[in-house]
Order: sequence, then C-alpha cells, then structure tokens
Amino acid sequence: MARKLKDKLPRSFDKIVESGDFDAFKEVFTERALDAKNRHGDTALHMRDVPQEYKEWLLDQGLDVDVRNETGDTPLHIHSHDWNLTPGFLLRRGADVCAVNNDGESVAYGAAFFPHNLETLIDAGADPYARANDGSSPLMRVIRNANPGSIIELATITRLLHDTDLTDEELRETQERIIRLGEEFEDIRDSYDEEAVDQASSDMIWLYDHFDIPEELRANTPKRHDGTSPITLPGTTWQEQFIAGYDFLVPSMGTANSLQGEAIRIAGRISNEFHGNGGANWDKDFKRMAKALLNICEQGNPLPDDEASQLALAIKSVRKGEPTDDEIDTLPRLATAWVVLNPTPIPFGEVDYHR
Repeated sequence: MARKLKDKLPRSFDKIVESGDFDAFKEVFTERALDAKNRHGDTALHMRDVPQEYKEWLLDQGLDVDVRNETGDTPLHIHSHDWNLTPGFLLRRGADVCAVNNDGESVAYGAAFFPHNLETLIDAGADPYARANDGSSPLMRVIRNANPGSIIELATITRLLHDTDLTDEELRETQERIIRLGEEFEDIRDSYDEEAVDQASSDMIWLYDHFDIPEELRANTPKRHDGTSPITLPGTTWQEQFIAGYDFLVPSMGTANSLQGEAIRIAGRISNEFHGNGGANWDKDFKRMAKALLNICEQGNPLPDDEASQLALAIKSVRKGEPTDDEIDTLPRLATAWVVLNPTPIPFGEVDYHR
C-alpha cells in the first residue's frame, strides 16, 4: 500500500527556498504531496519567491498546472498580477487562460493592472471583459483604483479593454473619476516625474476624449508664480487674497520657493491642522513652522507694529497647542497682509521642519 503523503508544507519551506538549495527543495516532496500547501493555502507553484526552475520541476513531476489555492486562484492568476512574475511559462505548460477563482475573477481580471501581462493573456485567448461575481469588470476595477501616478498605465489598459460594455451607472462613475483624476494630476503637475509628465498629460487628454468629458469639465493647468515677477493677490478680502496666494505661490508638495509662498503655506497648514483636525497632529514640526512664520513676517517690509504684535501673540498661543479660532485665523490673515506688503519675491532657503 502506497504511503500517504503529507498535504502541508514544512514551516521551514520559505527558508529552504531562500537558501537556493534545489536538492533540499526536492527532498521536501519525498514526504509531501506536490500540491501541499503552506499556512496561507498556497502551493509552491503559487509562491512568488519560488524560482521558475523549481516550478518547472514540480510540473515535470505531475503537479496540475491549474492547481487551486484556498481562494481558488490558479498559479496563472498569481503570475499574471505581479510585476516580478510572468504568465508565459505557465501558458506554455497548458494553463487554463479562462480559469476563475472563488470570487468569479478571471485570470485577465487580476491582470488588469499589468498591461503587458494582460496583453499576453488576451493573445492567448483570455476574455478580458468577463465580470466577477460582484458584477465588476476588469476595466472598472482599474478605474476605481487609478491615481495620478498611474495615468499612463490607465490609458494603456483602457486601450486594451476598449470594447468594455459599461452600464449607464458605470459610465457616470467613470466620468466622475476621470474628471477628479485630471484635477489631481494638475494639482501635482509641477512635482510630477519629469520623464513621464508629458506622456501623462497626453494620456489624460486621451482619457478625457475617450470617456466624452466635456471641455468645460476638464481641469486646466494651474497658473503658478514664475519666481521672479512681482506678486499680486487678487481679491477684496483677506480670505480671497489668501486663497489666491495659496493657489499661485504654494507648490503641491514640499516648501515654497519664496518667503511669500512659504508664509502662505505655513499659515494654511497650521490653520487646517486646528480647524480641520482639531490639532490632533500638532507636534514640534508644527511649532517650528509657526516660529518660522513669525521670522518671515519680520523680513523685507515688516508688518506694522500693531499687526506684528497680534501675530506674535497668536503664534505664542498656537505654539502651546490651544489657540482660539480668532488666534488661528490671525496667521493666514497677517501672512496675507505681509505678502501684500512685499510684492518682490524673496528667495527661500533651508528649513528645520519637514511638514
């Protein structure tokens, strides 16, 4: 009578794989079934860190290329949605390109975030439009997870899945998400990867066109200060001028390039921390920023004595972490007033804070 093989991989299996000892790897399966699983329910054929050579050996020994893990994924599912893996060798070994897991997610559904793998699967006969049990399509899954950093990939995937039949509700959701994505992209355009920004911009326009976004709803590139021209803040109230200054002088990430921009940025960050977060994140970094704002407003053309005193008292209270609403609002109000007094850009250097 044949000896029954164990169906669980040893706890040391990861270390055996990591050691690179192929013979030790083979030895594991003298006492265990080829489809033995680890504590996460994966076979060795599912595991990302197992070398392809080892996986080929398992298949040569008779392991089913479409063996399932606990969630119903086949190895092709796993190899199709990972940057460091490729579905090619499994397809060559006869993997089912139309397999679905316990959630009804096809292999192509999982590969939707990885254009090269998705294209390989489509060429092999996969249905890239099959919906999961919850009714979602591969394209909608990608759209719902898109961010400004993935615009190029989103456009590539949308081209691959151009025949996706969206419901009216999905089309409305998609249009709303594309509009928001465009706004987010424009907000960070000046800090976007220099090598990718032009392609992302071109692909954003293509996405607008593809999903029929009206011209009036497409985000415009925000106008930023050039660093040398005189600074003017339009508006009839300090609040209007502050908002204009924030849009014009404050970058999407990091500190500003001018003292004027940094004054506005610091005042805005501190105001938002107390008005928006109740001071929950107040720390030494914020305290340094408040002190820096006071120093900035003493440079160039300083505030009048009475306003300088108001700012000093407000910052003293702010630094203690329990300011009144009026004291909080004093910072953006007088930061704006100082910028108006100093239209000539003043270069901004190193800082001792990181927010």
